[in-house]
Amino acid sequence: MTFTPVGGGPSSSGLTNDSGAFELLSASGKAGAVAGKHKVTLAAQAAGAGSATTDWSKMAQQRDAATQGGQAGKPPEEKKDEKVPVEYTDPSKSPLPEYEVTKAGPNEFDIKIP
Repeated sequence: MTFTPVGGGPSSSGLTNDSGAFELLSASGKAGAVAGKHKVTLAAQAAGAGSATTDWSKMAQQRDAATQGGQAGKPPEEKKDEKVPVEYTDPSKSPLPEYEVTKAGPNEFDIKIP
């Protein structure tokens, strides 16, 4: 999943584990997400990619691969994942609500995916 700041700034992405928990890594390489409202987008992950521990290096490689050739925070248009409805992959079309990330934390979100 990717959190894209509504007001601009680096996006953050992360993989969910088997229980649905996730941690974010920003496009600038820092853990977490910038404070403010974010649009959430989804992409399917490879089978077995979720784990109980966070592999920051692997997340950074996947983030870089997903955004290579696209605008910051957006995957290239030609790489839309057919397992996830296309509207969930675009911040301007995602039907998911905006989520507020705060500086004080903790930032825990229960993202409902229909």
